[in-house]
Amino acid sequence: MSAALDRLEAFPESGTRYLAGTRRMVVPNTTYAIIYSIKANDVVVRNIAHTSRKPGYWLERS
Repeated sequence: MSAALDRLEAFPESGTRYLAGTRRMVVPNTTYAIIYSIKANDVVVRNIAHTSRKPGYWLERS
């Protein structure tokens, strides 16, 4: 997970566009994805989501 976060910090635009203005980066060798936003040169992690769950299930919680 920390390697994925390091990659995200170095290349924030590398995640694919996702729901509600967020981006998504799948964590290699896991069933999780990092859902994040880019705000004024900062990366804001909105959720660590399980990839088997319904897309956007976390929107009500964040």
